[in-house]
Amino acid sequence: FGKNVAVTYIKRIYEKNNHKVDIDSSITFNSQDYRSSSNSFFMFSIVPTYRYYPKNIGGRLNLGIGTGVNLASRDIPSESNDNENLNTQLNLEIAYRINKKTRSDLVIGVKHRCSLFGIIGGKLRGSHCYTIGLR
Repeated sequence: FGKNVAVTYIKRIYEKNNHKVDIDSSITFNSQDYRSSSNSFFMFSIVPTYRYYPKNIGGRLNLGIGTGVNLASRDIPSESNDNENLNTQLNLEIAYRINKKTRSDLVIGVKHRCSLFGIIGGKLRGSHCYTIGLR
């Protein structure tokens, strides 16, 4: 019931062996049709992310988890009508190195936007999207 296109800038802030910490900054254009509501909106997010590159899998696979903040430019149809535009965001990802020379990865992930168990805005609500992309 929706589509999105995103661009993410990743700034590496720490690296030691196969452990990396990045700041992922994203802008996403979204369009959703939900029940009788249709809306287009932008989302901005800043998510510190930990990435682990296990060496015992041939150096091609990596896992990532991060949590940060997400700001929507207007109401999101799949969330309640009184949702807060500022929420938290949890990112989970698994990436496969498709080209070692150029360090290109195919990334599959989940981005979950939520009210942090009702702490933001007083109501328990959230939404998520599944992602696929190149890094």
